[in-house]
Amino acid sequence: MNRYTLPLHQWFFILLLLSLPVQLGYHFWPEWAYVFGRRIDIISPTLYATDILVFLVCTSYVFSFHSKRKPFHVSGRTLILFCSVCVFAILNIYNAKQPILALYIWGKYTELFCLAWYIVQTKPGRLLLSIPLSIGILYVSVIALSQSALQRTVSDFFWILGERSFSVDSPGVAKIPLCFPFFSGCREWMRAYGTFPHPNVLGGFLAVSMLFLLSQRLARGIVVVCMLGIAAMVATFSRSAWTVFSIGVLLMHVRHTIRAFWVYIALVCIGLVVVYRPGISDASVQQRIQLAQSAFDMWRSSPVFGVGLGNFLAALPEYTHLRTIEFLQPVHSIVLLLLAEGGLVGLLLCSWGIFRLLRGSKQYIPFLMLLLIGLADHYPYTLQQGQLMIVVFGAYAFYAS
Repeated sequence: MNRYTLPLHQWFFILLLLSLPVQLGYHFWPEWAYVFGRRIDIISPTLYATDILVFLVCTSYVFSFHSKRKPFHVSGRTLILFCSVCVFAILNIYNAKQPILALYIWGKYTELFCLAWYIVQTKPGRLLLSIPLSIGILYVSVIALSQSALQRTVSDFFWILGERSFSVDSPGVAKIPLCFPFFSGCREWMRAYGTFPHPNVLGGFLAVSMLFLLSQRLARGIVVVCMLGIAAMVATFSRSAWTVFSIGVLLMHVRHTIRAFWVYIALVCIGLVVVYRPGISDASVQQRIQLAQSAFDMWRSSPVFGVGLGNFLAALPEYTHLRTIEFLQPVHSIVLLLLAEGGLVGLLLCSWGIFRLLRGSKQYIPFLMLLLIGLADHYPYTLQQGQLMIVVFGAYAFYAS
């Protein structure tokens, strides 16, 4: 990778990969971004630093594309698919609880599609992907481990990366009870956030990124990166991240065997059991069940086109009697979210796209593990960092052999 031969759009793409852990952004607060009179970050229109980088990546590539006067052909099948998606988008927005919110989310997904198109068109090599991802793992792991040791955020300087200010005593911070030998009782231990909005998101980024690095079979230096990343992943106490990383590593060793499919099915079942390990009386599990019921109710009210992309939280007050702030979150499953917000048409379109993406791919494990996380969490679908991970690892799985 000669630095003198890289075009401008690839430099912007490297910056984007380095910024995958960054959540710095500016939120706007229109009236429809409030539920029960409270601001909801997930549905707030937000300009992220990574949005600017995506724009620079795509526009600089388009300018270089036209300067070389490359021919651009669209097949009849692609045109039909594009028109079908446009019709679905119009109907989905028209049917939405908050049409402006649905329009904003469709705009966001258009941006992500442009990034995926760029990656597939340019087919960046494994070093172009691996080196920035390794650096990202390194700096976010150092921040996460420092937070775990200090039991608070590290420095006000890291606001530029999106680190929020909190400590183990802050209300609402994610904690876990730890019982140490030779000490009486247990203490509440703050889980590591890094520069992510929740420890589970940090854990997912580390797990999937390290699986990508391990699948590339690169130099020994990657071992050091992964060791630091594993330590940070442990500090997140994210069972979903631990589970998918373990499953991904095992799949790398069994995917070429005859029984690989059945091993994968068994590992997925074990993973779901681990993720939902708490008893049925556990408050978080009860909350997830109630959110799932609300998602089904939304789907039944609009089974074909859904209640509008991004509209789950906007529509939630009509489908539940609960009014607590803890309940104001998306259902913890991207399948149920797609079903509620996009209806059967949206779910079938996404399922068909995933099938086409994975068909014949030999580098599918990181992307597949993100989808597995999505069975038990919503951030690969709802949060900026999760969406970028889906696009980067999904596009790579599509073109990599």
